[in-house]
Amino acid sequence: MTTSNRKLTFIDVFHLLFVSVAAIVVLGWIIKLKGGDPLGLLQALMKGLLAKEAFGRTLDLAGAILVAACGCLVAAKGRLWNIAAEGQCLIGFACACMACKVIGQGFLAIPFALLVSIACGALSGLISLPSNKDEEHPEVASGLVFNVVVVLLLAGYQTTSTARLFPLLQGENAPRAAILLAMFIFVSYRYFSRNLALGLFLRARLPKEGINYVALVAGGLCGLAGGVYALSGHGCFGTTWGPEGLGYLAFAVSFLALGNLWFCLPLLAIFVAAISSGWLPDERAGLTTTSLAICLIGVATFLEMRNREGAS
Repeated sequence: MTTSNRKLTFIDVFHLLFVSVAAIVVLGWIIKLKGGDPLGLLQALMKGLLAKEAFGRTLDLAGAILVAACGCLVAAKGRLWNIAAEGQCLIGFACACMACKVIGQGFLAIPFALLVSIACGALSGLISLPSNKDEEHPEVASGLVFNVVVVLLLAGYQTTSTARLFPLLQGENAPRAAILLAMFIFVSYRYFSRNLALGLFLRARLPKEGINYVALVAGGLCGLAGGVYALSGHGCFGTTWGPEGLGYLAFAVSFLALGNLWFCLPLLAIFVAAISSGWLPDERAGLTTTSLAICLIGVATFLEMRNREGAS
């Protein structure tokens, strides 16, 4: 993941849009090979952006993706390639649901649930790191293993989240305050990472021993993303839609952001959310969101390798 801070150019924006469209084409071919209708992807995009029944869910999912993408960018600045964002989002989602059940319907339910999701995500960020840090990028394998373990542990966990955040518009399917919280976190991340000593510390290469503060902060943000999505009232385990694939999509968005496309990052999150929230060809929508994330990363990596071959 490139994390340069050079200025945004038209070529960067064109590259981002091209990769996104190409990833959708690749996903369409995968759907066609499975016997589905690839044109449904385009219909899903329009439905997620324009249809009243899907617009609120699109913005809610975009907010969760944006928060988790900030966590992935924090990790990238700290030389961590894989912080198990998927597992931390699932943990944050489950812990937020349990926190709401414990505290009930009081006015402290929302801040308590969000704090619990942040704390659990931060601790899981530390747990997901390998004990042996001498190898280069050892967190890649350990992060994948952590994701699998979390999915297996939560496989039999049945819970449904209810909407707790206030709606931005009137109506049952209206977007909720998740997108506003996500934009606040994104702007704060940009300010801290560029102007304060804490951001400079997190961007420096970390020592081999001691607490990994980058994993702590990044995991907390990914856990918060799961909590935000849970309090939006759209996610549940064991049904046709859940938070599965949220971390993978967030990593794909941050991967495409290149660490400097700050203006396009929120727009890309909404673009990806519109597709994944309006297109449900599988029994479990997490398969579709994960496939979309893999296609985004795969196309971007392929183009990057071709550019390097051409340059050499």
